[in-house]
Amino acid sequence: MARVAVWRKKRPFFIATAAALAVAAAMPWISNALDQQKLTSESARSQEANTRAILNQAREYKRQFAEASTDTAARESDIQNLLRLQEQKTLLPRLFALVHEALPPPNPPDLAEVKTGAELKAKIESDPNRYKRTERGQLIIESLVVEYTPDVDQALPSESSGGAVPPGAPGQEAAPEGFTQEKQGGFVVRVEGRLLFGTSRSDASRWLEGLYFANLRRVFTQPGLGFYLPADDPRDRTKRSIVTQHIRPYADVVSAMQTPPGGGLGMPGPAPGVPPGAAAPARPRVVDPVTGEDAQSDWRVGFAFKVALGAPPAAEPAPEAP
Repeated sequence: MARVAVWRKKRPFFIATAAALAVAAAMPWISNALDQQKLTSESARSQEANTRAILNQAREYKRQFAEASTDTAARESDIQNLLRLQEQKTLLPRLFALVHEALPPPNPPDLAEVKTGAELKAKIESDPNRYKRTERGQLIIESLVVEYTPDVDQALPSESSGGAVPPGAPGQEAAPEGFTQEKQGGFVVRVEGRLLFGTSRSDASRWLEGLYFANLRRVFTQPGLGFYLPADDPRDRTKRSIVTQHIRPYADVVSAMQTPPGGGLGMPGPAPGVPPGAAAPARPRVVDPVTGEDAQSDWRVGFAFKVALGAPPAAEPAPEAP
Protein backbone atom coordinates (compact mmCIF):
# COMPACT_ATOMS: atom_id res chain seq x y z
CA MET A 1 0.00 0.00 0.00
CA ALA A 2 2.89 2.26 0.73
CA ARG A 3 4.21 1.71 -2.82
CA VAL A 4 0.81 2.61 -4.33
CA ALA A 5 0.69 5.72 -2.23
CA VAL A 6 4.14 6.78 -3.49
CA TRP A 7 3.15 6.26 -7.13
CA ARG A 8 0.00 8.26 -6.61
CA LYS A 9 2.07 11.14 -5.28
CA LYS A 10 4.26 10.98 -8.46
CA ARG A 11 1.29 10.95 -10.86
CA PRO A 12 1.05 14.80 -11.17
CA PHE A 13 4.68 14.91 -12.19
CA PHE A 14 4.07 12.24 -14.84
CA ILE A 15 1.07 14.19 -16.15
CA ALA A 16 3.07 17.45 -16.26
CA THR A 17 5.92 15.71 -18.05
CA ALA A 18 3.53 14.21 -20.60
CA ALA A 19 1.89 17.60 -21.15
CA ALA A 20 5.28 19.26 -21.64
CA LEU A 21 6.24 16.62 -24.19
CA ALA A 22 2.92 17.14 -26.01
CA VAL A 23 3.41 20.91 -26.09
CA ALA A 24 7.02 20.50 -27.27
CA ALA A 25 5.87 18.15 -30.02
CA ALA A 26 3.19 20.65 -31.14
CA MET A 27 5.46 23.72 -31.12
CA PRO A 28 6.90 23.18 -34.64
CA TRP A 29 3.41 22.83 -36.05
CA ILE A 30 2.19 25.94 -34.20
CA SER A 31 5.25 27.95 -35.27
CA ASN A 32 4.81 26.84 -38.88
CA ALA A 33 1.14 27.82 -38.84
CA LEU A 34 1.96 31.26 -37.42
CA ASP A 35 4.72 31.79 -40.01
CA GLN A 36 2.40 30.80 -42.85
CA GLN A 37 -0.21 33.22 -41.58
CA LYS A 38 2.34 36.02 -41.40
CA LEU A 39 3.73 35.29 -44.87
CA THR A 40 0.28 35.49 -46.42
CA SER A 41 -0.49 38.88 -44.84
CA GLU A 42 -0.56 42.16 -46.83
CA SER A 43 2.54 43.57 -45.13
CA ALA A 44 4.49 40.41 -45.92
CA ARG A 45 3.57 40.64 -49.62
CA SER A 46 4.62 44.30 -49.67
CA GLN A 47 7.97 43.47 -48.07
CA GLU A 48 8.48 40.63 -50.54
CA ALA A 49 7.84 42.98 -53.47
CA ASN A 50 10.36 45.49 -52.06
CA THR A 51 12.91 42.74 -51.59
CA ARG A 52 12.47 41.59 -55.18
CA ALA A 53 12.87 45.16 -56.44
CA ILE A 54 16.10 45.55 -54.48
CA LEU A 55 17.42 42.27 -55.85
CA ASN A 56 16.52 43.24 -59.42
CA GLN A 57 18.24 46.61 -59.02
CA ALA A 58 21.32 44.89 -57.63
CA ARG A 59 21.37 42.51 -60.61
CA GLU A 60 21.07 45.51 -62.99
CA TYR A 61 23.98 47.29 -61.28
CA LYS A 62 25.99 44.12 -61.52
CA ARG A 63 25.22 43.84 -65.23
CA GLN A 64 26.18 47.48 -65.88
CA PHE A 65 29.38 47.04 -63.92
CA ALA A 66 30.23 43.98 -66.00
CA GLU A 67 29.59 45.94 -69.22
CA ALA A 68 31.69 48.88 -68.02
CA SER A 69 34.48 46.50 -67.07
CA THR A 70 34.52 44.92 -70.52
CA ASP A 71 33.86 48.09 -72.63
CA THR A 72 35.75 50.92 -70.96
CA ALA A 73 36.32 52.89 -74.20
CA ALA A 74 32.63 53.72 -74.67
CA ARG A 75 32.21 54.77 -71.05
CA GLU A 76 35.33 56.90 -71.17
CA SER A 77 34.01 58.59 -74.31
CA ASP A 78 30.73 59.39 -72.54
CA ILE A 79 32.62 60.86 -69.59
CA GLN A 80 34.79 63.00 -71.86
CA ASN A 81 31.72 64.28 -73.73
CA LEU A 82 30.09 65.20 -70.42
CA LEU A 83 33.21 67.06 -69.32
CA ARG A 84 33.34 68.93 -72.64
CA LEU A 85 29.73 70.00 -72.16
CA GLN A 86 30.66 71.46 -68.78
CA GLU A 87 33.61 73.29 -70.32
CA GLN A 88 31.47 74.87 -73.07
CA LYS A 89 28.40 75.78 -71.02
CA THR A 90 29.53 79.43 -70.77
CA LEU A 91 30.38 79.74 -74.47
CA LEU A 92 27.09 81.25 -75.66
CA PRO A 93 26.75 83.67 -72.73
CA ARG A 94 30.28 84.92 -73.50
CA LEU A 95 29.33 85.30 -77.16
CA PHE A 96 26.22 87.35 -76.31
CA ALA A 97 28.23 89.51 -73.91
CA LEU A 98 30.87 90.33 -76.55
CA VAL A 99 28.21 91.52 -79.02
CA HIS A 100 27.12 94.09 -76.43
CA GLU A 101 30.65 94.81 -75.22
CA ALA A 102 31.61 95.95 -78.72
CA LEU A 103 28.99 98.71 -78.66
CA PRO A 104 30.73 102.11 -78.61
CA PRO A 105 29.80 104.55 -75.82
CA PRO A 106 26.99 106.95 -76.78
CA ASN A 107 27.62 110.55 -77.65
CA PRO A 108 27.78 112.43 -75.33
CA PRO A 109 29.25 109.83 -72.96
CA ASP A 110 27.11 110.91 -70.01
CA LEU A 111 24.12 109.23 -71.66
CA ALA A 112 25.62 105.92 -70.56
CA GLU A 113 25.05 106.94 -66.92
CA VAL A 114 21.28 107.15 -67.34
CA LYS A 115 19.43 104.48 -65.34
CA THR A 116 15.74 104.99 -66.20
CA GLY A 117 13.63 106.07 -69.14
CA ALA A 118 12.32 109.10 -67.26
CA GLU A 119 15.88 110.21 -66.51
CA LEU A 120 16.82 109.82 -70.19
CA LYS A 121 13.83 111.86 -71.32
CA ALA A 122 14.58 114.63 -68.84
CA LYS A 123 18.23 114.78 -69.87
CA ILE A 124 17.40 115.06 -73.57
CA GLU A 125 14.73 117.70 -72.99
CA SER A 126 17.17 119.74 -70.89
CA ASP A 127 19.47 120.33 -73.90
CA PRO A 128 18.11 119.00 -77.23
CA ASN A 129 21.00 120.46 -79.24
CA ARG A 130 23.60 118.63 -77.13
CA TYR A 131 21.75 115.33 -77.34
CA LYS A 132 20.83 115.30 -80.98
CA ARG A 133 19.33 111.98 -81.99
CA THR A 134 21.30 111.78 -85.24
CA GLU A 135 24.63 112.17 -83.39
CA ARG A 136 24.20 109.77 -80.45
CA GLY A 137 25.70 106.71 -82.09
CA GLN A 138 23.47 104.23 -80.27
CA LEU A 139 22.68 100.75 -81.58
CA ILE A 140 19.66 99.18 -79.89
CA ILE A 141 19.86 95.43 -80.53
CA GLU A 142 16.37 94.05 -81.14
CA SER A 143 17.15 90.54 -82.34
CA LEU A 144 20.16 88.24 -81.94
CA VAL A 145 20.08 84.75 -83.46
CA VAL A 146 22.91 82.22 -83.15
CA GLU A 147 23.00 79.26 -85.55
CA TYR A 148 25.48 76.38 -85.35
CA THR A 149 27.14 75.23 -88.56
CA PRO A 150 29.62 72.38 -89.10
CA ASP A 151 31.40 74.41 -91.81
CA VAL A 152 31.58 78.03 -90.77
CA ASP A 153 33.69 78.98 -93.81
CA GLN A 154 30.80 78.33 -96.18
CA ALA A 155 28.00 79.43 -93.88
CA LEU A 156 27.97 83.20 -94.30
CA PRO A 157 26.63 84.42 -97.67
CA SER A 158 28.29 87.12 -99.70
CA GLU A 159 26.94 90.62 -99.24
CA SER A 160 26.98 91.45 -102.93
CA SER A 161 25.56 88.24 -104.38
CA GLY A 162 23.26 87.21 -101.51
CA GLY A 163 24.61 83.68 -101.55
CA ALA A 164 27.69 81.57 -101.93
CA VAL A 165 29.99 82.67 -104.74
CA PRO A 166 30.68 79.96 -107.33
CA PRO A 167 34.29 79.03 -108.08
CA GLY A 168 35.85 81.20 -110.74
CA ALA A 169 33.44 84.12 -110.20
CA PRO A 170 34.85 87.66 -110.46
CA GLY A 171 36.71 88.61 -107.33
CA GLN A 172 37.47 85.00 -106.42
CA GLU A 173 40.81 83.39 -107.09
CA ALA A 174 40.91 79.74 -108.04
CA ALA A 175 42.24 77.45 -105.34
CA PRO A 176 45.54 75.71 -106.07
CA GLU A 177 45.28 72.23 -107.52
CA GLY A 178 44.99 69.60 -104.80
CA PHE A 179 44.05 72.20 -102.18
CA THR A 180 41.52 70.98 -99.63
CA GLN A 181 40.39 73.06 -96.68
CA GLU A 182 39.52 71.37 -93.43
CA LYS A 183 35.99 72.10 -92.23
CA GLN A 184 35.71 74.23 -89.12
CA GLY A 185 32.63 74.16 -86.89
CA GLY A 186 31.25 77.36 -85.46
CA PHE A 187 28.34 79.76 -85.35
CA VAL A 188 26.68 82.32 -87.58
CA VAL A 189 25.37 85.24 -85.53
CA ARG A 190 22.63 87.38 -87.08
CA VAL A 191 21.82 90.73 -85.48
CA GLU A 192 18.97 93.17 -86.14
CA GLY A 193 18.91 96.54 -84.48
CA ARG A 194 17.91 100.18 -84.47
CA LEU A 195 20.66 102.70 -85.11
CA LEU A 196 20.47 106.31 -83.93
CA PHE A 197 23.09 107.97 -86.09
CA GLY A 198 23.33 110.02 -89.26
CA THR A 199 20.90 111.50 -91.73
CA SER A 200 21.83 109.30 -94.69
CA ARG A 201 22.42 105.64 -95.39
CA SER A 202 26.12 106.33 -95.93
CA ASP A 203 26.35 107.86 -92.43
CA ALA A 204 24.78 104.77 -90.90
CA SER A 205 27.04 102.48 -92.94
CA ARG A 206 30.13 104.44 -91.89
CA TRP A 207 29.24 104.13 -88.19
CA LEU A 208 28.33 100.45 -88.43
CA GLU A 209 31.24 99.22 -90.54
CA GLY A 210 33.90 101.68 -89.49
CA LEU A 211 33.23 101.79 -85.75
CA TYR A 212 31.14 98.89 -84.50
CA PHE A 213 32.65 96.22 -86.74
CA ALA A 214 36.14 97.37 -85.74
CA ASN A 215 35.19 97.05 -82.06
CA LEU A 216 33.68 93.64 -82.73
CA ARG A 217 36.92 92.38 -84.26
CA ARG A 218 38.88 93.80 -81.33
CA VAL A 219 36.85 92.20 -78.53
CA PHE A 220 37.03 88.82 -80.24
CA THR A 221 40.82 88.83 -79.97
CA GLN A 222 40.70 88.28 -76.20
CA PRO A 223 42.57 85.10 -75.22
CA GLY A 224 40.83 82.08 -73.77
CA LEU A 225 37.39 82.65 -75.29
CA GLY A 226 37.16 79.24 -76.95
CA PHE A 227 36.17 80.86 -80.25
CA TYR A 228 37.39 83.59 -82.57
CA LEU A 229 36.37 85.76 -85.49
CA PRO A 230 38.05 84.35 -88.62
CA ALA A 231 40.06 86.61 -90.85
CA ASP A 232 38.64 87.57 -94.23
CA ASP A 233 39.37 85.10 -97.00
CA PRO A 234 42.33 86.48 -99.01
CA ARG A 235 41.42 84.29 -101.99
CA ASP A 236 37.87 85.67 -102.22
CA ARG A 237 37.25 89.39 -101.90
CA THR A 238 33.48 88.87 -101.62
CA LYS A 239 33.69 86.54 -98.61
CA ARG A 240 34.15 88.32 -95.32
CA SER A 241 33.68 87.39 -91.70
CA ILE A 242 31.23 90.25 -91.09
CA VAL A 243 28.55 91.16 -93.61
CA THR A 244 26.13 94.09 -93.63
CA GLN A 245 22.83 92.67 -94.80
CA HIS A 246 20.65 95.77 -94.94
CA ILE A 247 20.38 99.40 -93.83
CA ARG A 248 16.99 101.03 -94.35
CA PRO A 249 14.90 103.74 -92.72
CA TYR A 250 13.20 102.52 -89.58
CA ALA A 251 9.99 104.26 -90.68
CA ASP A 252 9.84 101.86 -93.65
CA VAL A 253 9.90 98.93 -91.26
CA VAL A 254 7.09 100.45 -89.19
CA SER A 255 5.06 101.11 -92.35
CA ALA A 256 5.50 97.54 -93.55
CA MET A 257 4.35 96.22 -90.18
CA GLN A 258 1.28 98.49 -90.16
CA THR A 259 0.24 97.82 -93.78
CA PRO A 260 -2.27 94.95 -94.16
CA PRO A 261 -1.51 92.17 -96.67
CA GLY A 262 -2.41 92.98 -100.28
CA GLY A 263 -1.00 96.44 -100.70
CA GLY A 264 0.94 99.32 -99.27
CA LEU A 265 4.58 100.21 -98.88
CA GLY A 266 6.86 97.44 -100.08
CA MET A 267 3.97 95.23 -101.24
CA PRO A 268 2.46 94.75 -104.71
CA GLY A 269 -0.83 96.42 -105.54
CA PRO A 270 -2.37 99.68 -104.37
CA ALA A 271 -3.05 100.27 -100.72
CA PRO A 272 -6.66 99.77 -99.58
CA GLY A 273 -8.78 102.81 -100.39
CA VAL A 274 -6.13 104.33 -102.70
CA PRO A 275 -7.16 104.49 -106.37
CA PRO A 276 -4.68 103.18 -109.00
CA GLY A 277 -2.16 105.81 -110.04
CA ALA A 278 -2.64 107.88 -106.88
CA ALA A 279 0.31 108.81 -104.69
CA ALA A 280 1.28 106.33 -102.01
CA PRO A 281 0.29 107.26 -98.46
CA ALA A 282 2.84 109.15 -96.39
CA ARG A 283 4.99 107.30 -93.93
CA PRO A 284 3.53 107.10 -90.45
CA ARG A 285 5.17 109.30 -87.87
CA VAL A 286 7.58 107.23 -85.79
CA VAL A 287 7.90 108.31 -82.17
CA ASP A 288 10.36 107.02 -79.60
CA PRO A 289 8.22 105.29 -76.95
CA VAL A 290 10.58 106.35 -74.14
CA THR A 291 11.60 109.91 -74.92
CA GLY A 292 8.71 110.95 -77.19
CA GLU A 293 11.16 112.18 -79.85
CA ASP A 294 10.57 112.07 -83.58
CA ALA A 295 12.39 108.90 -84.68
CA GLN A 296 12.09 109.36 -88.46
CA SER A 297 15.89 109.54 -88.68
CA ASP A 298 16.45 106.09 -87.13
CA TRP A 299 17.82 103.24 -89.21
CA ARG A 300 17.01 99.54 -89.20
CA VAL A 301 20.31 97.69 -89.64
CA GLY A 302 21.00 94.01 -90.05
CA PHE A 303 24.34 92.26 -90.15
CA ALA A 304 25.80 88.81 -89.65
CA PHE A 305 29.18 87.48 -88.66
CA LYS A 306 30.72 84.07 -88.29
CA VAL A 307 32.51 82.67 -85.27
CA ALA A 308 34.83 79.66 -85.45
CA LEU A 309 35.23 77.34 -82.48
CA GLY A 310 38.65 76.69 -80.99
CA ALA A 311 41.78 78.78 -80.72
CA PRO A 312 42.69 81.19 -83.54
CA PRO A 313 45.43 79.98 -85.89
CA ALA A 314 48.94 81.22 -85.23
CA ALA A 315 49.97 84.23 -87.26
CA GLU A 316 52.22 83.43 -90.20
CA PRO A 317 55.76 84.79 -89.82
CA ALA A 318 56.56 87.83 -91.92
CA PRO A 319 58.70 87.10 -94.98
CA GLU A 320 62.33 87.96 -94.61
CA ALA A 321 63.66 90.92 -96.53
CA PRO A 322 65.83 89.92 -99.49
